[in-house]
Amino acid sequence: MSLWIMLVFIVVLNVSAFLICKSNPVRWFASSLIVMLLLSPIVLFASARWIGEASGDGIAVAAAGFVYAIATFVNGLFFLFAGLYHKYNL
Repeated sequence: MSLWIMLVFIVVLNVSAFLICKSNPVRWFASSLIVMLLLSPIVLFASARWIGEASGDGIAVAAAGFVYAIATFVNGLFFLFAGLYHKYNL
């Protein structure tokens, strides 16, 4: 269940970033920083809390939260690369 929630979160994040940023590289850079530096820790702690309530606390909960946070961070890296692409018109 949590995997589907994370996939929906990533899809909504990508669609909203694309609609807001379009071809403005400054907005892509700002959205990449927001996703990488602000949303990744929030995803880590929120997913660890929600999965922990459902299955009990343990190392698996921490690992799942870490994997979801890394997925969000990598998504922010893609936003950064999109900003570089639009800035230099590669």
